[in-house]
Parts: sequence; C-alpha cells; structure tokens
Amino acid sequence: MKKIMLFVLMIAFLSCGGGNGDDPATPIIPKLITIKGKAEKGPLQKGAIIQAAQWHPDTGYSGSVFVSATINDLGGYTLEGSTISGILDASADGFFINENTGTVSDSRIVISGLIDSATQSEGNINIITHIIKLRVMALIRAGSTFAQANNQAVTELFATLNWSAENPLNTSIATNPRLLFLSAALCKNRTVDQVSDLLTALTADMEDGTINISVLDDSFYDVDCAQVEANIFTMYGVNPDIDAIKADVIAFRGIVGPPPIIRIVDPVPAGEFYYFTDGKQLSRLHEGELKIIQMRVTIKQDGEDDIVQTFTCLDFFKIDDTFYFSANYDGTVRYYSQKDSVVSAVESIPSKPEIERIAPFNNGHFSAETIVYEGTTCTDLSNLTMGSMSRNIMVSEYYYGSLDKIGLFFVVHDESKILRDSGLYLWYEDRTSIGTIRKESGRMWK
Repeated sequence: MKKIMLFVLMIAFLSCGGGNGDDPATPIIPKLITIKGKAEKGPLQKGAIIQAAQWHPDTGYSGSVFVSATINDLGGYTLEGSTISGILDASADGFFINENTGTVSDSRIVISGLIDSATQSEGNINIITHIIKLRVMALIRAGSTFAQANNQAVTELFATLNWSAENPLNTSIATNPRLLFLSAALCKNRTVDQVSDLLTALTADMEDGTINISVLDDSFYDVDCAQVEANIFTMYGVNPDIDAIKADVIAFRGIVGPPPIIRIVDPVPAGEFYYFTDGKQLSRLHEGELKIIQMRVTIKQDGEDDIVQTFTCLDFFKIDDTFYFSANYDGTVRYYSQKDSVVSAVESIPSKPEIERIAPFNNGHFSAETIVYEGTTCTDLSNLTMGSMSRNIMVSEYYYGSLDKIGLFFVVHDESKILRDSGLYLWYEDRTSIGTIRKESGRMWK
C-alpha cells in the first residue's frame, strides 16, 4: 500500500511540473528597458516630472505612458519599463535654473523631444529636441528613419546659425557651448511664459524645415557670456567658452545690436557766449578766448568698460532756456536737450527757430536800427563811441562783451550780400574797423 501511495505522489509531482524548468507554467520575467538622460532648459530641478508616450507614424500614440522624475538638480532622470519600444515622445515638466541669472525659475516649463528607445544612451531632452520635434515627426511620416529625420532637422535648424549638425540627444549645456549659447539666448530677458510661447512658435515654424531664427537676434547680441559661463561653472563645475560662439553667430547673421547707452558727461555750461557755425562747429568765448569745443560722452554697453569719446554736433541751438543738439554717432542720429545743466535723451528735437532780424537797440555803446537800403531791409549798426556805422543786410544775434577789449559780437546773415559776408564779427568799442571771427553763418547766444 505504501508503494502505491508513493507512486501516486510521484505522478502528482511530475504532473505539476515540479523540477521541470521548461514547463510553460513557469513565470517569465520580462526584460526591463532603461533610458537615461538629462532634461535641460537650464537644468530642470529635482522632482521635475518626466513622461514618455509611445508614438508611431502610422498609428500615432499607443496610449502607453511611462512616468518618472528627475533625481537631481542637474536634470538627470531614468525611465524604465518592460514594454518600452519604438519611438517615445518624452516631456519634462518642472522648474529650471536660468543660465543667464543662475536663479531658479519662478514657474514651471515643459520641454519635450523624440527618443529612439532602441538607443537607450540617447535620452536627453532640451530646447533643440523641442524645436525640431514636429519636423522629425513629419520626416518620419515621409519615410525617413528616426536617425535620418533627427539629423536632417538639426541640419536645417543649425544652418540658420552656420553650425554643423550634431545629435542633441546625447549632449548637454555643460559640455556643448553651442547648445548652451542657444539656450541662454532663448530665455535672455524673458519670463518663463514668454519662453514657453517662443518655443511653441519656433517649433511650429520649424515643422516645414525652415525657421525664422531672427526672432532671437537681439537675444544673441544681449547674452552676457561671462555671466553665463560663471553660472554654468557653479552648477556643473565646468568652464564652457561661449564667447567665440556668440561672435560667430553675430558675424554670420550680421546682427547689429541696440545702440549703446550714451551719457553726456560734460553738459554745455550755461551763461557764456556760444557760436554755432554751418560747419557744425560749436565755439565758446571763455576768459577772452574763442575756442571750438566738442561734447564728451560716455558710452556704456553690457559687459564692457565705459568708453569716453567726443563728437561734433549736427545741430545745436537754444529755445528760451533750453539747449537742443543732435549728433550722428555710430551711424545713428541721436537727440538731446539740456536745461539747468541737466542733459536728457529725447526722441526728437523741435524745429530750429527761424533766423530773425534783431530788434533795434541802444546800449549806450552800440546801437542798431532797421532801415531800407537800395530797396532791401537792412540793419545799421553804429559804434556810438567812435561815431562809425556798418550796414548789413541782416543782423540776427549779438552779444556785448569782451575778448581782450570791450566790444560787440554780432552775426550777419546775408543771402544777397550788400556789404558783408555772412559770419561772426567783432567790433571793438575803441575802433572804427570791424574784425571777422568766422565767415560761416551761425547762431550765438548767452
């Protein structure tokens, strides 16, 4: 009886597959697919959400979504799943460090990109993968492999910057100066919402293989390379050099930056005699000397030392107690006003006052009166001390003062010369003759 029971137990054991590893009832553990990468728009901070959905050019999204999160403040993440296959549309959602400021963003951003799960070492998500995503999808639908589509899209994007193509899926802002420079430009002087809107626009624009990268030209110019490099060193402990990248992009694209900030450092002294000629020369009578003067300006540009230079005015005149002047500096005409020694930049200057004949006067030393001479209205100037007279077609401004002796400075404007050329003259009180100081027409005031 014991032998019968033993035989039954052995049959039962064998029928349950005991000891037989080839039995189909043995559980099979699926192979785990692991994708590692970095999520960077500036590095996304620890805890950023990583999601990946399987995508196929014929069927679209399969519905399978794999979820993970960044594990450090440098955007590092790991995505695992036993059913991961084909092309993944991966996105990263979180806060990031702005390369320009070195500070964490005040709101979240979402960046994305396509990943080939067959190449598990290429899982980086950055602004390049984001911008080219729709273009890569379009090329795959047209028959390209993922590798071909990815390379063509990057080639098309980088052609706008004169860069050779490279794979954005295995690069990082810590090791790739071009990616770093582009990423810094994208968020230069922009809020997170503005960056997101710009990324959306660039991605849509890139879908057909062309892109208007000029929307970033001002930002390319404004990137402070030294500051960005310092911030990256603080984050990653590396020293990328983006100065040459910036210079090449600016040169290739022919970018002309915004005008420098010009600060006037020596306002025109008020209360002294000035004369401005048609040759755009500003002269000043000071302590008995008539000198041509120029304005000094300080030019300030981001990341550069102040530069002090001089320029000659294009126009310079006075209305009431305010000076107005303009200058063609660095190919751009700029306008300024000055009142009470305070200089301000203005969008434009008012029209220069029309030249008018001076009103008759008599200061006890000299006199002027308006007469008609040979059918033309003229001004007669008289030296009351010497009893002499000078007749001119028009005298517009005058100033009674001293050079080395007391005298009358006056400007003659003579379109159809009668006696004197247009210009600045000085008539000493103790002389009958009149001396010419400048033979160009101009204006003067005190």
